[in-house]
Amino acid sequence: MEKRPAPEYSAHVDDWVVRRIRPARIEESPKSIDRRAAAYLRVSTLRQPTSLALQRRELQGYARSEGFDIVAVYEDVGKSGMTLEKRSGLSRLLFDVVTKRANYAHVLVLDISRWGRFQDPDEAAHYEFVCRSHGVSVTYCRDLVGGGPPAQLAKQVRRVMAADYVRQISDRTRRGKRGAAEAGRAPGAWPRYLVDRQIIEADGTCGPVLRCGGFRSHPLQSLRLVPATGERSQTVRRIFQMFVEGGRSMADIASILSEEGIFWTDGSRWTRRRVARILRDPLSKGLQHYGRSRTVLGVRGPELDSGRWGEIQVFEGIVSEEMFEAAQARFRALDGRYAHTREELVSGLKALLDKEGRLTAALIDACPEIPSARRYMSRFGTLAEAERLAGYVKPRVSRGAAPDGKPLSRAAILEGLRRLHQDRGRVNVSLIQADRRLPSIGLIRKTFGTVTAAYRAAGL
Repeated sequence: MEKRPAPEYSAHVDDWVVRRIRPARIEESPKSIDRRAAAYLRVSTLRQPTSLALQRRELQGYARSEGFDIVAVYEDVGKSGMTLEKRSGLSRLLFDVVTKRANYAHVLVLDISRWGRFQDPDEAAHYEFVCRSHGVSVTYCRDLVGGGPPAQLAKQVRRVMAADYVRQISDRTRRGKRGAAEAGRAPGAWPRYLVDRQIIEADGTCGPVLRCGGFRSHPLQSLRLVPATGERSQTVRRIFQMFVEGGRSMADIASILSEEGIFWTDGSRWTRRRVARILRDPLSKGLQHYGRSRTVLGVRGPELDSGRWGEIQVFEGIVSEEMFEAAQARFRALDGRYAHTREELVSGLKALLDKEGRLTAALIDACPEIPSARRYMSRFGTLAEAERLAGYVKPRVSRGAAPDGKPLSRAAILEGLRRLHQDRGRVNVSLIQADRRLPSIGLIRKTFGTVTAAYRAAGL
């Protein structure tokens, strides 16, 4: 195919760009200034309830002193200023400005850091430029700067300082969390089923054990994990025993616990996923892992290899090291399956074979101790392959077979019909079908042409 030449640059490209990206208005006549304004408020955490009220009060005072009328308010409560993501207030403001839905000509913000602590200062400038290019100016009430290059330079420096402040806080927080984890402190706030959280006071003394959903009462307090006691610890041990020693599937364990009235911490029923969480959690043996991944400035990095995780023994395990490792070994044998290993499935078939003397799909489905025949076909490809591994040699003919497994001869079929007539006093299709020592009606028809011809050949 002939390659088309690239289009040449033409002057209309400049017109297209200029029509869609209008430069900001530098000067306006005092008579045309619109005094309607919108207020933008942001707080980083939900634990700053007064900050939002203070911002609103200060912006309202500035608006009164300058003659502005606030007609719209946009808020981002508990949102980080590092990115635009999840900041519905600022996103809605920009959307209203760009789509011409804004009924104001000014946006009032407390200071540059409330607009955002973007790690790229140009991103903050870009959003401000988007507003200005659509006829809406952005005013920082505390960081009042005039026009001209010196003022623009000062504004950019303050954007860089706001971004650097977040970097410093993030670095200190990351080092503090690492140190707390190395000291055995609890890294999270929500408790797991097999552990409780205990308060550690600032002087190192142990405080009370928190209930489910409880929080610390003072910022200087910390938390450590302690093993669950009573019914929960007994349930954890029982889960491991049923999984490792009993060979139960995780779904079966969840069903057994729920039927016995044993529930999760929130009162809901057990599930396969919850059972798996107990069995895989190293806290079952008292080992706490940390440093699985690294989060920098709100961006979570990839999870590290398990060999690079940190670990610390925080308490004596609810189950032994041997029991925990046996559970992990069974997980590896399951190879991603949820029920039984291949060895357990074959062992169940062998037990059924010893009991019944033969194996069929109907017998497998009727046995409650092993999975269904469909599950065997899914794991082994075919049911015959599973039966072969269990040591079952299936006869070549399912019914009406000779001792060596070969089909009955014509003479043997006729002899069988005579025997049936002698035993029952009559012969019909139903009696032949019920006698598995005789071949099927279809095979008799194939051998003799018709069933009546077989009767005549047998002298009946």
